[in-house]
Amino acid sequence: MAAHVLAQAREVALAAWRPDVLGHRAYLWVLASRLAILMATGSLQPFVYFYLKDSLGLGDAAAPAVAPIAALVAVVALVGAVPGGAMTARIGRVRTVAASALLGAAGAAAFGLAPAYGVLFLVAIPFGLALGIFLSADWALIADLAPEGESGRYLGLSNTVTALAGLLAVAIGGPVADLVNGLEPGLGYRAVFGLAAIEFVIGAWCVLRVGEGAASESGRVTA
Repeated sequence: MAAHVLAQAREVALAAWRPDVLGHRAYLWVLASRLAILMATGSLQPFVYFYLKDSLGLGDAAAPAVAPIAALVAVVALVGAVPGGAMTARIGRVRTVAASALLGAAGAAAFGLAPAYGVLFLVAIPFGLALGIFLSADWALIADLAPEGESGRYLGLSNTVTALAGLLAVAIGGPVADLVNGLEPGLGYRAVFGLAAIEFVIGAWCVLRVGEGAASESGRVTA
């Protein structure tokens, strides 16, 4: 039974990742960008508690201190989706995604360098804006790149990248935190946010490989 289920899963996966997808370079660059950016944003939730507890020295007060920061990021991200849509019309989807990634890099770096808890409420604003702008522009970019009649499959494949990003954020960030904490306790979680800033920059670089013209041709550009 298990072998049959695995065989079916393999067939579904192969059907989804057909040569037309693997040959669609613009779309693959967008997926790479999405992976890097969502890995960066995915570093906040699993590590912020330990960052507050050990890096900022909040100790037992860290647990209740997480929610206000997370809530602020979520609210700002929701608000940020509105200017994100306007930016795509003014400067294009690719440049909007790249700009959001660079804004996120600045926010992540500032988060890792924050000297005190109160500063994080200021830092959460660019971080949340970056997330909101990215989500609105990136989905639109993916939809533009999907060939006619294939939007569902392309958006579904993009969701697999979304799930993978969260796993990789922890799988990579955890060892980085442990390694750096071994050198200086508490410094490891700051290093994780430094890593997130780098991931944001990588995401910006990847999406700029697409070019605005690729999106306007609705997925027919493959180079």
